Amino acid sequence: MMDMLKNRQDLLQPTIARLQEALRGMDGRLLAVRAGAEWHGDELRLPLLGEEYAIAWPQVSVRRVEDGRQARPDVQVLLLTYLRNADGTPPTGSWLSFRELPDGGFYHRAFQGYAPDRLAQRFGDDLDAFRRAAQRLGGRREPMGDAAYGFRALPHVWLAAVLWAGDEEVPAAARILFDESCSRYLATDLLATLGRWLVGRLLKAAESEKRA
Repeated sequence: MMDMLKNRQDLLQPTIARLQEALRGMDGRLLAVRAGAEWHGDELRLPLLGEEYAIAWPQVSVRRVEDGRQARPDVQVLLLTYLRNADGTPPTGSWLSFRELPDGGFYHRAFQGYAPDRLAQRFGDDLDAFRRAAQRLGGRREPMGDAAYGFRALPHVWLAAVLWAGDEEVPAAARILFDESCSRYLATDLLATLGRWLVGRLLKAAESEKRA
């Protein structure tokens, strides 16, 4: 399993190299403004689901601020794509389902299985646990479903997790929603990755609470 994961990550290296080459010809300070990032010396810093990353300029190398380690290849691809596409467009406050994203209908079933369905299975009969996990991740309460929270995954990219509790007749259900401006910054496959990571963080937050 580890070898398979490593091979998948290695396959991303050509994509990383292309993104780095494209970004080296751009003004890092201007990109920071457009991306909602902060400029520190010769690097810009971007938060991703609560973790801070530094992108050195003009090398365009990506590291975690917490421990200084190079970011995983999949994280690099997502952050560098966000920077390349950043145009400063703010979130609209209007939500789209995954199916409504460009080509989202094609990927919808797979995304549903590895993101929203996992959320419903874990929290469908425990809304309070979902609320606590969401609040631990800095979620903002949203007026949807039985419980819903919005998350600032990247400075201009907001996602929402919505949960409907189940009962004896109707199973629990969940959805991951995306601000309608998200597609300006990330392609649908990367938004799917972001949704999967968000669900993983929520499950991890709940598990950490159980162990505490």
